[in-house]
Amino acid sequence: MNETRHTQGPWEAKRINNSTGDTLYHCHIFVEPSICGVWSPPGNAEAEANTHLIAAAPDLLAALEDILAATNLRGSDHTLEAKAKAAITKAKGLTS
Repeated sequence: MNETRHTQGPWEAKRINNSTGDTLYHCHIFVEPSICGVWSPPGNAEAEANTHLIAAAPDLLAALEDILAATNLRGSDHTLEAKAKAAITKAKGLTS
């Protein structure tokens, strides 16, 4: 499950205001290229929060994989283990 196909992190989120007054919440790695952009009117807290969530994705995926590898959930909570595996599969684009 450790094969990485996405752009390696760390990613960061930053706010860029363009000349028309629109705000672009820009998610990128520390060297270009851009990973994604979220356009919104200035002050859109939801768009900014979405960008921070996207920027955290590589760290969240790695943490979840580490937690799953370090714990034995089989004896305690099959639902939790299934949710974790489903999230990792989705994040890696491996959904069937």
